[in-house]
Amino acid sequence: MKGLTRNGQARTLWFDVPADEQSGTFTLVLPGVVMFGKDSAEPVMIPVPEKEEADISETVELDGCTLKLTHVRKMPEPMKTGMVVETRSGEEGMDTEVKKPALYLTASLESKDPEEEAVTVAGHREDPEAAPYERSFLQNDSDGGAPEPYGRLKGFYLFYDEGESQIPVRFAYPLYYWHKDLEIEIPVAD
Repeated sequence: MKGLTRNGQARTLWFDVPADEQSGTFTLVLPGVVMFGKDSAEPVMIPVPEKEEADISETVELDGCTLKLTHVRKMPEPMKTGMVVETRSGEEGMDTEVKKPALYLTASLESKDPEEEAVTVAGHREDPEAAPYERSFLQNDSDGGAPEPYGRLKGFYLFYDEGESQIPVRFAYPLYYWHKDLEIEIPVAD
């Protein structure tokens, strides 16, 4: 594919076209397009509730969508954040599951363009001293059973340490679904 940046994604598609129809042009019709935004919002501070849960009112503006965070709830048990490989001198590494206390952030996402649907957005902890698995992108909770290619964002799980009262989080890289047919004329080379 031409016109893509070095880090752009491309896919080669092969079609089995009967020999007597291999001239002229074809029209490839895609029923929708998934688009990723490159924008990033300023960090927001997410409170760790003193009790089990609390209503919050955080609005995060990105170029093409608005993220609203409306509720924060402590999870009843620590959750798995990832795996760490521990090595000892002369021994093979052992996978160790890492669990931490977690919050659940109730979220909604709204597109600013009526022809696009904002589907999800990534978030990560703004903490340069945290281990990589602690800083990594928040785990999205989405409606994965939807007939569309991607589930719709419902909220996030955010990990924290006991004693923290608030957590800095940056939201970025929204994903949009454009609900329009994309028609591409494909000339057949002779």
